[in-house]
Amino acid sequence: MADGPREQDVMNGRLARLLLDLHRCEHGRLEGDPCLSCGGPSVGNRIMPPGSTIGHNRYGDPITVPSIEGHNDPKNWLTAT
Repeated sequence: MADGPREQDVMNGRLARLLLDLHRCEHGRLEGDPCLSCGGPSVGNRIMPPGSTIGHNRYGDPITVPSIEGHNDPKNWLTAT
């Protein structure tokens, strides 16, 4: 009998939702979705567009915002040099 989701699985789900939200425009729409306030398709996050470096991991590799198509794969967030 399952006791419910593990705490780590819950935290991973929250992190995944946070990463997806990095692609949203200031009106809450994902890149490419219709957004009346953007005047057509959402342009996504203007502050951190795909290709932007948003930090570094403990080995010094840049953490880079991937395209909307690749955001679900953690390896797409790292750009090893």
